[in-house]
Amino acid sequence: MNRAARRASRRLSRGPCSDCGDDTGAEDYMVHDHIWREYGPNGGDGTGLLCIGCLEHRMGRELWAGDFTHCLLNLFGDPDKSDRLESRLRRPHPPG
Repeated sequence: MNRAARRASRRLSRGPCSDCGDDTGAEDYMVHDHIWREYGPNGGDGTGLLCIGCLEHRMGRELWAGDFTHCLLNLFGDPDKSDRLESRLRRPHPPG
């Protein structure tokens, strides 16, 4: 799958999380390609979806604002976004 297709699949992330099966509809987001390649479902090939919690579990840490790409999808203040996603989009870089 080419880069544009991978990005489109992550942009249209409406469906069940590949790990827990929860609906990802309130957690439409886009992280940087290197994060998705390493931690995304199916080897980060652009298929499959992950809720924030499952991506964080795979990463072994919570997401912070710098993990997300600069795109319209990641703008905060959308009433349809989950509180969990909103909090990660606003989180400053962790100390250390």
